[in-house]
Amino acid sequence: MNKNNTPPKNYQKHMYVVFDGVVNVEDCKQIPLEKVLKEPEIRFDGMKSLNKNKYHLFVIVDKDAMGKFYVHYCIYDIKEDNISSAQLLYHYQKPSPPMGTGKHHYFCILYEYSAPMDKSAIGKINSNRRVFEKFRDFKKLFQQEITPKASKCFVCEYGH
Repeated sequence: MNKNNTPPKNYQKHMYVVFDGVVNVEDCKQIPLEKVLKEPEIRFDGMKSLNKNKYHLFVIVDKDAMGKFYVHYCIYDIKEDNISSAQLLYHYQKPSPPMGTGKHHYFCILYEYSAPMDKSAIGKINSNRRVFEKFRDFKKLFQQEITPKASKCFVCEYGH
């Protein structure tokens, strides 16, 4: 995300985030809460910008959680386009925006980085801590530069 908390333009090409086997995340379209109950399927069909010599991290974050960022899911050390190679940092937690808080925007972001994550740095991350003041505080946990490669957004709202 950039400084305005919006994904860079044209970052969604060839990354697919699919809930409930049929609901593909399209930029900032509303998805009913009953469709996002289970962990999504993630695919990188023909993503030309995906560097096969790099590692990737995928995260779903709610930017509207009490004025902070809430991490709903995070996997890392994805090699090439093989999701099964990923390590789990934060298990999937379904969106559940509280009543009266309006629409919540959930960003699905794919990052790229050079080397496998340092296991000692990962071991120090408290996977129970999911709320961050600023998204850059979350990115600092990994102790290496991570660069956004693809992004999608969906919206959920209490009672919808």
